[in-house]
Amino acid sequence: GVDLDAIRWTGSNLAEVQAFAGPDLFGAVGPEDRTEDPDQTAEVYDKLPSTWVHVYDGQWILRGIQGELYPCAADVFAATYEPAGEVPGGIPGAEVGVAMIRAERLRQVAVEDYTPEHDAEHAGGELPMAAACYALTAVGRYAEAADRWPWKDQVASFKPGLKPLDSLVKAGALIAAEIDRIVAEEAGHG
Repeated sequence: GVDLDAIRWTGSNLAEVQAFAGPDLFGAVGPEDRTEDPDQTAEVYDKLPSTWVHVYDGQWILRGIQGELYPCAADVFAATYEPAGEVPGGIPGAEVGVAMIRAERLRQVAVEDYTPEHDAEHAGGELPMAAACYALTAVGRYAEAADRWPWKDQVASFKPGLKPLDSLVKAGALIAAEIDRIVAEEAGHG
């Protein structure tokens, strides 16, 4: 069989589904914007037909084998798929944070072009320092964070989140990037 990743949209788990799908690929639709379909509560971007697809409470969001995202009705999902079981070494309750950091790291690579090759150019501690700056904003220490930003000539690249959670996710993604950079560097010297 084929393993697919999936998450259920409850109508109230936006952060969790965005962490799974990516913040730019899934969004809630407020009542004022439901002119076409009053039952629609969200939308997901399916890259294969390159279109936004309506999502309803209770539907599952599936990631297909080509990375495409699409909704699936709960009854169809139950009749078609079976759970693959727990991920070995999984930490109960930790899936959301890890998924959010992963989604942000993927966004950094895809949207900002902060690829592993780009990150390799920052071996002087800039990535963990940038992570620390974002973590500082999560506790309200904006001035200190801005003062410590490692790229003084690129202050526009410092974009703290609107909420502490957003900044912590960015910090986690930068730490993941630094870990990947170190592992790649060590592998290159092995």
